[in-house]
Amino acid sequence: MNAGETCVPSADDSRQDTAQESWYNSHSWVTWKEWEDKSTWKDDWQEPPNHTWEVFADLGLEHLLYDAKELRRVLSCGESKDLLEAAGFGDVFDHPSKKQELKLQLDLLKRVQELFRKHDVRAMIQEPDMLIGLAERCQDLQKSFEECGYPQGFLRHYSQLREAFRQLGLEDLLDNVQAMKHFLANHTKQEELVYLRAAASRVDEVEDQLKQRDEEVARVRQENQALRERLAAFEDVSQSIPPTPQQRWIQLPILELDGKDRGKVLESLRCWGAVHLAPGWDKANVRPNWLNWHTLMMEATRQRKKFLARECVQNKQLRFSLSEDLSRTMIGEAKSHQPDRRVSFGISDSAVQSPLVNWEDLQWAVDGFRNLKASLCEVVERELRDLCAQDGDRETLAVKIVQGWENWGKSNLRHCVYPENGTCSAHTILRDDTWLSLDSPRGCALLMAGDSLERLTNGMVKAVQHRVCMADEERSSTSFPEMKFDCRSLEGARQSHILFLAPSADTLVAPLQCQLRHDGTDLAAVRYGDWHRAKVNLAFGPCIAHAQRYSASGP
Repeated sequence: MNAGETCVPSADDSRQDTAQESWYNSHSWVTWKEWEDKSTWKDDWQEPPNHTWEVFADLGLEHLLYDAKELRRVLSCGESKDLLEAAGFGDVFDHPSKKQELKLQLDLLKRVQELFRKHDVRAMIQEPDMLIGLAERCQDLQKSFEECGYPQGFLRHYSQLREAFRQLGLEDLLDNVQAMKHFLANHTKQEELVYLRAAASRVDEVEDQLKQRDEEVARVRQENQALRERLAAFEDVSQSIPPTPQQRWIQLPILELDGKDRGKVLESLRCWGAVHLAPGWDKANVRPNWLNWHTLMMEATRQRKKFLARECVQNKQLRFSLSEDLSRTMIGEAKSHQPDRRVSFGISDSAVQSPLVNWEDLQWAVDGFRNLKASLCEVVERELRDLCAQDGDRETLAVKIVQGWENWGKSNLRHCVYPENGTCSAHTILRDDTWLSLDSPRGCALLMAGDSLERLTNGMVKAVQHRVCMADEERSSTSFPEMKFDCRSLEGARQSHILFLAPSADTLVAPLQCQLRHDGTDLAAVRYGDWHRAKVNLAFGPCIAHAQRYSASGP
């Protein structure tokens, strides 16, 4: 056939059957002139809607009857497939079994057209976006859609469906149900439009899911970034004091151990190194008697003879120190540091447990120690019990926690008083030379991870490096070579009440079985008593007697 010839179906003895078939299922073609010569063809045509010319006109494709090459190109389905895929309906070619479902949707389309005519908005069927705006303002139209069973968002689906048909050059089919049915019934070979219904009905649902997923991913990324920044502050420790440390504030999480946060302490310490415990975490009243401690501090600093005459002070069951010199863990390096500028009281667990100690009118301090230790032991053992194995060495901390044998015999209480501009020297320095200042909420207790917990968790929880500072960094770095200050500055000073919860001296602190990596990097088990003595030597140096303390012959 020449390029300029026009294609129409041929006429033979089975003209009526051929006429009822679609133009694209015919197997032979003749020129328009030959078709015109067969006048009986036109005479036998009984169904005008199925007439080839009228069908092409209804489809808006009558120009194809004058261009055989263009008609063949359309029938080849290549461009139609590309357009469908570009419109997001590429899977229409993979599932011919869905043809019946699309026909049902065409019946739905007819009901839509009738609904539009009912509300005198038929012209808007070709302007879905305008119809969406009208439906949002017209409650009667919305109600009609609901009564017909149309799902929410139907108009948006219809708008996308119409755009896909427009790109195919078949938009007129949506306004002529009979032509659409005829077109689909005889176009099974190419299968261009089978899945238009399915794809159009899924678009909004998929878009909403993708939007929710993107929002969730953005939120998680932001949280992970903040968590990485916080973890970086606690991971590695520098072995030297920075010349000009910087300072920034952070807020630690507040855990409600009597409610929703029970069982989350260990994970929080892994992330932060320290957490705040909301009021109500303890069953007993463990709040320190600040007034009594302040009175005792005034006695120790202004009435030294009376204080030193106490039996518990003379026997060193109650320790008192001024400007304690903590050099801490600067192993193998020059221990560049400054003495602490504070006064502190210390009570050991052995002193509290001894029946021979005469505490006189200081029994309130002993009772406070016992209550605080009992409450903290309950929290720690409850959080660790599920991770500890019952089998193993009876001397290990894990077994003792499960069996209830651990008495935490090396625990000690430290009550510190910091005068105006007082300091506590740096125990260790963060790698990025940055101190993270904590803003403690009123009434909350601060719980920090220590060395024993770090070894017990095989390094999963890091011992937090900390210090106490009353003034800003610049003022707190001032040296005090004589280690003397006016005791009058203590009257309105800050106080801190600290319990160092530590295992008994004979307890073996070994990593938990569930935390072992078995790759040569697991921490070794240590006897806590040996470890404690090593830490004391590092903290106070080999000549502990040189520490600045009050004595009977003090200044």
